Order: sequence, then C-alpha cells, then structure tokens
Amino acid sequence: MKSMLLFAASLAALSGISQEETLTKVISGLQAGNVSAIEAQLMNEVDLTVFDFEDFCNKPQVKAKLSDFFSAHKPSGFSVIHKGSSGANEVYRIGELATSTGTYRVTIFIEKSGSAFKLSQLKIE
Repeated sequence: MKSMLLFAASLAALSGISQEETLTKVISGLQAGNVSAIEAQLMNEVDLTVFDFEDFCNKPQVKAKLSDFFSAHKPSGFSVIHKGSSGANEVYRIGELATSTGTYRVTIFIEKSGSAFKLSQLKIE
C-alpha cells in the first residue's frame, strides 16, 4: 500500500513538472516572439483568439497567425497576473504581454494530451 501511494505521488509530481515545463516554454516563446518554441507545445488543434479572430486552428494556421502578430507587435516582456487550474488535467495562466505597440492580455490553457501537457487554447486580446 505504501509503495502504491509513493508511486501515485511520484506520478503527480511528474505531471506538475511537465505542466510547468510546458507553461515555461510557451511563456518564453511569447516573450521572445519565438513562434517555433510555441508551435512545439501545441495540440493538433488549438482554440485561438487574436483580437477579433477566433477559431479552432491546426498547427500551421496557429503558426501563421502568431507570426503575423509578432511581425506587427514586437514583444518585450510577459508577466503572469493570475494562474489556476480547471481540474487535474488543465491549467491556465493569464498575463500581460508587453509589445512595441502596447500591452495585451494573454490567456494560456494547457491540458493533458496523452502523457504530456500541450497548449490547447491561446487568447491575445
């Protein structure tokens, strides 16, 4: 029984690390305007909002939209203003992305996909 509890605790700890690792990579990608870093963390389909654009997009579509955004709005920093979870398999961060044209509110949702956590929703408003 003790070994099963230890095993369950180990799995929970590893899930937490992969959640934070995914979030860190996405946030670093946003800060640097590095679309490739963000793309590596995407689910196959992402709920994407960039200003007035809202749609479910595949990876190439997300990459194109983010490339357009970063071309027009050079990022200079990102600060997390709120974090939380919507259950064991989904976590989110709300932050502010400072750019050359202003500061934008960003919401990031990641969820468990197989054994890893991937970006499932990104909003830039």
